[in-house]
Amino acid sequence: MSRDGSRGRPGGVVSERDRVMASLELEGGVAAAGDTLPAPSFAEPTSKYRPSPLWAWNDEMTEDRIREQLREMKANGMGGAFVNPRPGLVNPYLSEEWFELWTAALDESEKLGLKLYIYDENSYPSGFAGGHVPSQLPDCLASAVIMRELSYDELPSVLPIASGTLNRPGHPIRVFAAGKAGSSDGELSVGSDVTHLPFGEWRKHGETFLLFEIGAPETNPWLGGFAYTDLLRPEVTELFLSSTYEAYRSRYGDKLGELIPAIFTDEPEISPGNLFQQAGADFLPFSYWFAGQFEERNGYDIKDYLPCLFRDIAGDSFDRDPLKVRYDYYNTIHELWVENFLRPISEWCKEHGVAWTGHFVEHNWPYPWGRSSPAVMSLYEYMQWPAIDILRSNSLRQPGFEGTEMLMLVLREASSVANQLGRERVVCEAYGAGGWDSDFKDYKRIGDWLFVHGINFLAPHMILSSLAGARKRDHPQSFDWRQPWWGEYGRMNDYYGRLSYLLTQGETRNRILVLNPCLSTYMETPGSQQGELRVNNPPRHPDMTKFLQAVQRLCDKGWNYDLGDEYIIEHHGRIQDSAFIVGERDYDIVVYPDSMKAMRASTFKLLSEFLASGGVVLALGDVGERIEGELSPETARLAAEPGWISVRDMAGLEREMSARIVPDLVWLEPERLPAGVHYLKRDMKDGSAVYYIVNSSLEQVEASFSVAGVRAERWDAWTGDKVPVIGERTGERIVVEAFLPLEGSVLFRIYAEAEADVGDSSLVERDGAAIIGDAASCIGQEPGADDGDALSISPVHYSRNAGTEAVLALNGVTRVTPERDNMLALDYCDLQIGAKRHEGISVIHAQTLVYENHGFEANPWDNAVQFKRRLLDRNSFPQNSGFTASFLFDITKGGLPKTLELLAERGDRYALSVNGQSVGWKADGHDLEHHLRVADIASYAVEGENVIELRAEPFDILLELEAVYLSGSFSVAEVEGRWTVGQPASISLGSWREQGYPFYGYAVNYENAVRIEDTSKRYAVRLRGWGGSVASLAVNGKEVDLFGVGRGEEIGIGAYLREGDNDIRVRLCGSFRNLLGPFHDPERTRKTVWPSFWKKAPLQGQPAASDYDLLDYGLFEDFEVVVKSY
Repeated sequence: MSRDGSRGRPGGVVSERDRVMASLELEGGVAAAGDTLPAPSFAEPTSKYRPSPLWAWNDEMTEDRIREQLREMKANGMGGAFVNPRPGLVNPYLSEEWFELWTAALDESEKLGLKLYIYDENSYPSGFAGGHVPSQLPDCLASAVIMRELSYDELPSVLPIASGTLNRPGHPIRVFAAGKAGSSDGELSVGSDVTHLPFGEWRKHGETFLLFEIGAPETNPWLGGFAYTDLLRPEVTELFLSSTYEAYRSRYGDKLGELIPAIFTDEPEISPGNLFQQAGADFLPFSYWFAGQFEERNGYDIKDYLPCLFRDIAGDSFDRDPLKVRYDYYNTIHELWVENFLRPISEWCKEHGVAWTGHFVEHNWPYPWGRSSPAVMSLYEYMQWPAIDILRSNSLRQPGFEGTEMLMLVLREASSVANQLGRERVVCEAYGAGGWDSDFKDYKRIGDWLFVHGINFLAPHMILSSLAGARKRDHPQSFDWRQPWWGEYGRMNDYYGRLSYLLTQGETRNRILVLNPCLSTYMETPGSQQGELRVNNPPRHPDMTKFLQAVQRLCDKGWNYDLGDEYIIEHHGRIQDSAFIVGERDYDIVVYPDSMKAMRASTFKLLSEFLASGGVVLALGDVGERIEGELSPETARLAAEPGWISVRDMAGLEREMSARIVPDLVWLEPERLPAGVHYLKRDMKDGSAVYYIVNSSLEQVEASFSVAGVRAERWDAWTGDKVPVIGERTGERIVVEAFLPLEGSVLFRIYAEAEADVGDSSLVERDGAAIIGDAASCIGQEPGADDGDALSISPVHYSRNAGTEAVLALNGVTRVTPERDNMLALDYCDLQIGAKRHEGISVIHAQTLVYENHGFEANPWDNAVQFKRRLLDRNSFPQNSGFTASFLFDITKGGLPKTLELLAERGDRYALSVNGQSVGWKADGHDLEHHLRVADIASYAVEGENVIELRAEPFDILLELEAVYLSGSFSVAEVEGRWTVGQPASISLGSWREQGYPFYGYAVNYENAVRIEDTSKRYAVRLRGWGGSVASLAVNGKEVDLFGVGRGEEIGIGAYLREGDNDIRVRLCGSFRNLLGPFHDPERTRKTVWPSFWKKAPLQGQPAASDYDLLDYGLFEDFEVVVKSY
């Protein structure tokens, strides 16, 4: 709650959220909210469908704080939360204390009618149980085989020295003599295996050698000081299930399925034992246990063929095809992971009535090395709720980052499996690492794009329980009560709750199956290409360019499709009546990518049967020559079949498809449509269809389309209204117009049954659109329900370009009022530790030095998790330990503020002085962070330089030295390169940064009035130029709507006007980006942030004020009130 009690809302306006929150704070905690659960509906979706964020428990959590935060989520339209242990968690994970807190959260959730979801790890990647698994199974850690190419003379320095008491298995595993092959393509010629020969004889076999050694597992503070576990080992999964899943089941088994609908797993991976390092050309996952499993399954010893895994080998070097060896290696990894990890957890969840969800390392597609989830699409078969992770908030807008083709693939993999295997839910962990500067336009643009491609449940990343210390740098945004836009965000929750409800109904049936070629990378070497998918950098080995273009282009042209994973096809595929069937879906056309250089035997068999039955395969390239990695001339028979049609490029693919099938939705003028306008069709049980159309392009779109049906309704996910629309009927089809601003989307429900004509009626205004009749009576109609009398109302006409408009004069100059005090961040300090003094250093660097001085490698709460009580048990330091940090700031002559407060994290653990005078802390804190303490320092400040001193004595492990903040009635300006405090200045139109508010992170109100003589006309408020997280509109004290967010920069206000003067207020929210940073990232990245970005600040020497990276927020041009005539 904000300090004035307003919860961040505009003064004097009580929102629906505030009313709900007030009801939850009645005596007894809740107003019996959980006693009766309403039936779900489009207008009022229940918690099952509403966004449920990852809720970071990253603090010393208390029952009171847990309950308070859940009430905030409930009051703002969220449906629940995934309890997500994160770095910074003080309470021991999986301890009795942990489960007491979890029980309190579950109790409060049940009272509030929320869902609570289990997150199965202490941060990620899943599988180590916060250290409990590796601590008990030290022989089951992930390890690697490392290849080194060395000369004979280099070998003595790296080979182990013999010891009578020390066994060093794996040093080496094998040694091979090697040389360059005669070909020009860089192939390696491998000679004798010299491992067991006397070293003196090795030189007889060559001068260059390939040395293969075991790569020891690397410990990592992110893993509680342990190394990651080997998820191929069955005993690892058994212990992971017993220590984590069973621990929850034993306490909450009767709640699994309803109150606890799902368990979220996060990025379990097949690791070479060096977590978070980039993939390399010289190491791969390996253990002697794996080698034994490999030989049992494949009939040969992988250790004898290790060079084949890493290099292209000359054909006469081995008695086996190196590409086949590589295929067998990765296929065996996949088999073991499925058998020993994925299937056991999936079956456990199924047995106990709870859905398994979460996501893998899908962004490394298609490569099976590095941080890997090999053949990631196949893994969704084992999830009751397939899920993905879409990071950053600059998607679909900024070049140079992940391209839509790659992201489209990630989405389509998960949604295709859901279609094929009948999964109700497809989840997305969204917006992670999007930065404090991410905004509502980003959430709307990205969220709509997710939903139109099959996502139907949103898990925003994330809510940070605390921002103290390094926590504020843990991949923000944080969708929480601290934000100036928290009240406005409730509308987003309603919007996506309605979308989730509607798009969970019915089913999507696509007629095109595009085969996924990712298994062809099983035959590649790890040095061929590495790293996450990026725009302009598609995988080249094999070249996936054309395949990824098809993934994007088919959607751009209205050809919706499913992807086909070969493992899933093997398990669920068949041919029937000339249809290629995968699970519950049947396809008329199969698209064969040019990058599919190999296929599984089951795929070959089904394609052969499909073609023999008269099926059509449209091939973007030649048929692959290999079956499961082995050369197979019989694959050529596929291309000889009449149904195998070589199309070579996208134009040919579209031409052949158009000759055979008609898209569900046909645009009347497709040549005018920009790329990025996509649709989703859901067939409802009553025979109607829902079309969700989304504009992800950079252009406004106004176009007509044709679909099967005879009448249409528009369903408004913002309001819950449903309004019939006029459409031109042509036989059994109807033509409908769609208007899509930037980030725009629209829902239509199309019916096959005709209704009586509604006749003509007079136009009335609603939200900027012309409507015939009263649309409000449509509310309440549900998918598949009896339509009843709701359809007798009159339809919507979109009349956006006709008529004229005039701009009305405002009543004087617009008043501009910040809602909160100004702020200034002080992020450089002088540090005294013992006899050492460091001047002018970054607080993050100072923080590291403080922890180093007290026996830690670094801040133990920063990108690190605690195992049991290991950190707390170390929190005993002598009285003479600690440090002193001094922060400097300037005040101009005559600029002493009337109010000036200091905000410092965990301030009550410091002795504070200002300019040498001792200052006490106030009893209350600050709503930016509950660990902030406030001190009134106005009477201690002086003109010129001021010194704030924080003395910590003794040291406490929770004392993460961070920036401090000034708050009060002042302005901030650059004077001689330094940020300087002065008298408050009035603020007007333009950038806040340039008007003395460079660090301000809250909201500003822009208020004026307009005189209206005739309220029967159409009026709207329009914004011309602004920067901020979101802008909202209130008229005569009533909240109206949000600007942007897919509905343009104009809001109709007719329903809120009165004759005479009318008060207009635009509330513009900034963000915490200018308050919390990062300020010194030299690349000045936008809407993408990793914890390392803050650590790029110069270690010593504070940058000039002009070098701080701060964003421009504000209303740059005055708002307009327009009147329109038609």
